[in-house]
Amino acid sequence: AGFGFFVAAVTAALMSTVDTLINAISAVFVNDIYEPISKLRGVKHDDQHNLKIAMIASAGATVIGVGAAWAFSLFDNLYEAHGFFHSTFTPPLVACIFMGIFWRRFNTNGAIATFVAGTVMIILGRLLPYELIAPFAHGIPGVAINIQKIVIINGYTLPFEITAPFEILSGFTQGLPVVIEGEEFVKISTPFKYIGALYNLIVCFGSGIVVTLLTAADTKDLKGLTMFSLTEARKMFKGSAPNDRVGFAQTVTYQLDTTLPSGAIRMDAEAMNHLAADQGDLAYVCDKRKWLGGLRSAHAHFDGTHQLGETVLLSQEIYDNGHFLEGKLLVVEKEF
Repeated sequence: AGFGFFVAAVTAALMSTVDTLINAISAVFVNDIYEPISKLRGVKHDDQHNLKIAMIASAGATVIGVGAAWAFSLFDNLYEAHGFFHSTFTPPLVACIFMGIFWRRFNTNGAIATFVAGTVMIILGRLLPYELIAPFAHGIPGVAINIQKIVIINGYTLPFEITAPFEILSGFTQGLPVVIEGEEFVKISTPFKYIGALYNLIVCFGSGIVVTLLTAADTKDLKGLTMFSLTEARKMFKGSAPNDRVGFAQTVTYQLDTTLPSGAIRMDAEAMNHLAADQGDLAYVCDKRKWLGGLRSAHAHFDGTHQLGETVLLSQEIYDNGHFLEGKLLVVEKEF
C-alpha cells in the first residue's frame, strides 16, 4: 500500500508538471511566435482562432514529448539521460543569461549566435566527438574496454568483471603483461559523456562572445537589467529610492480597513520606527506560524500611520491575497 501511494504521488506530480509545460508552450507559441508573425503579415485573429492554434500547439508539444521519452529510453540509465539533456540543452540558455547579466556589451546578435551557432556546434560535437570534444578532454579516454576476464602472467585470475579505460587496467596490473580471455569490445556509442558538457559550454560562450565583439553594441537603455545597475533596478521596481536602513520585524494583530488604497497597509508610528520604514516602502506581511512556509502572506507598501498600537491595518487586496485567518498574529517586515 505504501509503495502504491508513493507511485501515485510521483505520477500525480509528473502529470502536473507535464500539463503545466504543455499549457505554457501553447501560450508562448501563440503570444510570442504566432501573433507577432501574424502582425507582420497584417493579419489579426480573434480569440477563438488563437484558441484553436493553442490546441494544435499543445498537441504538437505532446507528440514531441512522447518522442523525446522514447529517445531518452535508449540510454543505459536515467542518470545518463538526465545528464545528456542538461549538458545539451542547458548550455545555450545558461551562456545567454550569464552574459546578459554580467556583460554590458552583450547584444542581441550575440544572444542569437549563442543559441544558433552554439546549438550547431553541440550537434557537430555529438557527430564528431573525437575531432571536436577530445581536445577538451584533458587526456580522459573517450572509450571503455569491457573485459570479461583478466589473467595476469603469473596465473592469478581476477574473479570479477571489470569495465574501465584500458589505461586504468594497465595501472591496476602494475605494468605486468595481461592475457585477456572472453569477450572484448569497445563502447563508442556515447564517448565523452561528461566532458562533452564542458565543450558545450565553451562553444556557446565562445559563439556569443565572438559575435558580440564583431557587431555593433545595442543602443538600448540597459539600466536595471544587469548586475551593474541593481540599485537602478530596485528603484524602478519600487518607484522611489530604496530604503536600506536596518529594522526589526514586528508581530502584530490585524484589522481590515477597506478605505486604504489597493496594496497598502498602515501601522503605528512606533512600529514604523522599529521597522525603520518610511511612507511608500515595500513590506512583507505573513502569518506568524513559520511552518506555513509563507502560504498565508502578501507583499504590500506602507501608507501612513495610525494610533491603534500593535495592529496593522490591511487593505482589502492585501487581506484577500494573504488569506489571513481571524485571530492569528501576523509578522510585518520592511523589504526596502
